[in-house]
Amino acid sequence: MIEGGAIDVAAHANNMYAMIGEMIDFNEAVQAVIDWVEDPSNGSDWNNTLVIVTGDHESGYLTAGPGVFPDEPIGDVNNTTLSLEKLITNGGGRYASWNDTDNDGIIDGGETVYWAWNSTGHSNTLIPFTREALDLNFLQIMRPAMILFAASILIILMCSL
Repeated sequence: MIEGGAIDVAAHANNMYAMIGEMIDFNEAVQAVIDWVEDPSNGSDWNNTLVIVTGDHESGYLTAGPGVFPDEPIGDVNNTTLSLEKLITNGGGRYASWNDTDNDGIIDGGETVYWAWNSTGHSNTLIPFTREALDLNFLQIMRPAMILFAASILIILMCSL
């Protein structure tokens, strides 16, 4: 099992730069697992191994702007927009990335917003659940409690199924 727990810490802190760094590290860990499964020298392959990548919750409620639904894509994430991320004045400790043209710390109409954190806590936003294996029939014999447990883990590796 591999957990990218610092992703959660960065999201609670509304820190996009730190979250991206943690996601890159997590992606590298997932790639290492994939490389291991596909290494013919260790007896593992996609016939006898299941990899599940998921999370146990979302944090920060990151959207394209304050109060914007999460199905709208956020704006560009690059060095410029990362440097624009700052605390919103009277925003309840939340951060956003925007061109604060009047330097008042408030997102005003007409100012370009790249993203906004709408919470420093957890949200009820759905999270992805992805898996890779050739034969997933064994999931039909798992008890629901076991599937629920699997959904709270970031990566599960099961060999010799």
